Amino acid sequence: MKYIISGEYSKKMGKGKKNQQFDLHAAELEGYMSDDEPSERKVDDKAPMEELKKAEMAKALLFDNLPVTTSDKVEKLQSRLEEMLRQCDEHNSGFKFQLPVDAEGSTVGFGFVYFNMEEAARTCMKLVNGFKLGKYEIKVYPYAALDTYLNLSQEMPPQPAPQYSDGLELESWLYDGREQFVVRHGAETAIHWVDSLAQSAEMEVVYDGERDKKQGKAWCRKQVMWSPNGKYLTTFHNQGIVIWGGKDFQRAGNFAHPMVSHAQFSPCERFLITFAEDDMDEEQTESLIVWNVRSQTKVKAFSDPRRETRPGSSDWPFMRWSFDGSYFARAIENGISVFSTATMKLVDGKPVAARGISSFEWSPSDNVIAYWCPEEGDVPAKVVIFDPITKKEIRSKNLFNVSTVKLHWQNQGDFLCAQVTRHSKTKKTLFTNFEIFRMRDAGCPNETLSTMETVSSFAFEPHPGFRFAVVHSELPDGGVKAKMNVSLYSLGAVHGGVKMELIQTLEQRVCQEVSWSPAGGVIVLASLDLSVQASQLPPGAPQPFIGNGSFEFYDVDAKQSLAHFEHYMCSEYKWDPSGRFVATIVSQPMFGDVAVKYTLENGFKLWSFQGQKLQEEPLQDFYQFFWRPRPKPLLSEEEMEEIRKKLPQTIKRFEKRDAMQQKIKTAAKNEKKVRLLREFRNMMSERHQIFVGYQRKRIAAGLVKPSDEKAFTEIVEKVEELVSEKVEAVN
Repeated sequence: MKYIISGEYSKKMGKGKKNQQFDLHAAELEGYMSDDEPSERKVDDKAPMEELKKAEMAKALLFDNLPVTTSDKVEKLQSRLEEMLRQCDEHNSGFKFQLPVDAEGSTVGFGFVYFNMEEAARTCMKLVNGFKLGKYEIKVYPYAALDTYLNLSQEMPPQPAPQYSDGLELESWLYDGREQFVVRHGAETAIHWVDSLAQSAEMEVVYDGERDKKQGKAWCRKQVMWSPNGKYLTTFHNQGIVIWGGKDFQRAGNFAHPMVSHAQFSPCERFLITFAEDDMDEEQTESLIVWNVRSQTKVKAFSDPRRETRPGSSDWPFMRWSFDGSYFARAIENGISVFSTATMKLVDGKPVAARGISSFEWSPSDNVIAYWCPEEGDVPAKVVIFDPITKKEIRSKNLFNVSTVKLHWQNQGDFLCAQVTRHSKTKKTLFTNFEIFRMRDAGCPNETLSTMETVSSFAFEPHPGFRFAVVHSELPDGGVKAKMNVSLYSLGAVHGGVKMELIQTLEQRVCQEVSWSPAGGVIVLASLDLSVQASQLPPGAPQPFIGNGSFEFYDVDAKQSLAHFEHYMCSEYKWDPSGRFVATIVSQPMFGDVAVKYTLENGFKLWSFQGQKLQEEPLQDFYQFFWRPRPKPLLSEEEMEEIRKKLPQTIKRFEKRDAMQQKIKTAAKNEKKVRLLREFRNMMSERHQIFVGYQRKRIAAGLVKPSDEKAFTEIVEKVEELVSEKVEAVN
């Protein structure tokens, strides 16, 4: 066994003084290892330790990292330590303890003990080693180990250079130019590649739980999810959560949390929050757990947030992460609790005051929080933007006659939109204001866009874009209808943009929501069939609009519609991270009863960003579809802009490379087909030879008659068909 000596001893003693001090106390301790009293025996402090009996040495221990006290507290410390040692000496065989002091009478952080029984020494090693005495964690070592460390060479032997290994190679999938997605259906969970170079977006299975299937197990029986940057795939189980990664999706971590129902990664993927609903009749202290992903250890735990009376306390996620994972926060009564991941404690030891807070959102690029609070008596509603670390308010705006507010951050935090649904004094008419805050300009100025129509959807164009889209209608009751208008606005620029302006309005479009491509420039107008979701709502709950599953792809730059199509009973759609594909999905809830009519069209379809159908995959008991996220690019904005400028010159080179890769893939597929055909023909030839051999034996045994090929007559029939006839008049 290897022992490491550390703590106050090594800090207090120099090289020469350390050896001298050890030799001195070793000599004094030898006096305890005799039937005679130490005062009646002269001890040679340079006697070699090898001469001591092994049986006696096993009874001696070294205590390290003891509290360093002044002379007036030495007696009290020694009394406390001797009390601990008595508990280890169950047979009261006796022990002798020495606590060395320096010239001023202060302890030096270590001590020695000699037990009369070896069993007591072993018990002391188990009970006292690692025991915390105040801020000191006591270390206990066998005295026999000292000889090894006192004779260590002072020169470091040459060490071979370590070979770098990425372990599971969690980012290896990024080297491939294809996109990945995971599907969850029935008892199956499978990850697929989808090839953007192939005209039909060919799919290839990456992993489908083959290792577990060989052992007669199911890879996952509950839901799945990706981490924010796509490094891990998370599977849910009754006992807790498992994360997977690497080329062939090896197990990367386990997090035991029985009956876990929700999980949430930090943006940096260093932390994970899990939630398991507790019994509301008996409070649990660990319903919400924060984990360190790499060490797989708990770093913080909370009771069930649903027990709070604050409106919205039951809405997942209960915690919200800052953009870099340095902080996470939760709304409480009249405040926001902001925790630092470095200490897992409240920043400045107390929550941030936020009167009547209803909801809040972190900026996607800065440690900035935006929240809103409703009206209360004569106090107006308010939108506040502030720095939770310095507690400095950046911007605020009072609002009146407010029904509700939705906060929308642009994906790079360049803009913040407060979508304010307001009501008239009679509260019979609803209308909407959009308060747009320019976060990159000094003073964080804002512009207001008002509409007397109700709004069903709002979406910012991803960075570096500065446009946004609004779906609205002329329904005074705030409802949604089959055909609505879609207005597109421009904010001019990220920095110092001119006043917002209307680009165009698409009238009478069959849609209720809008979504931008991650690459910008293209929007999808969707009318989703939410019949399944409506059937799961409790009685009396507001019913969503039931669309017909129709979609329109629209090019905002070219101002033209690219495609219209319908996916019957489609309930959701998802852009892939590159903006090249859209998946339209018909799924069913994983738990609960669902009418059969809602499961007949289960499956997904893949479309290009131009609205061309590429793949269709019907799946029974289809629950989930998720594209694998990609991390943010490492290039700066200036480098990205330089690439965009040079793109027209380099696009031909990339097209040639893509064409070459496609030829290589096609040749590989053809080669595979030829190989399989050759293997099949060889197998058939072998089978035919076996058949011929058996047939000869059957003929020799008289079981069958030999075939006479002359008994058969070959008939050749010619069929003529008139393909076309043309009659011309001849003069």
